[in-house]
Amino acid sequence: MDPKVRQLYKKLIWVGRDYPSGISALREKMKAVFQKSAASEESFARGEFVYKELEALVYLHKYRSIRKRYDSGEPVKE
Repeated sequence: MDPKVRQLYKKLIWVGRDYPSGISALREKMKAVFQKSAASEESFARGEFVYKELEALVYLHKYRSIRKRYDSGEPVKE
């Protein structure tokens, strides 16, 4: 396995710990995609894009849950 691909897989697993539907669901999806696609630069670039999107999704989910927890129900005045 190419070291870049291995590093990308590790990064996806690390971010996927906090994936809303769970790490096992994410791992199954990633395994299928990694086995299906060839080790080309195009698929690697797509993987990097998916990593960034997944990272944003996880941070947004965390932000929303924290905001819901601490929000007093009143609208925020700007």
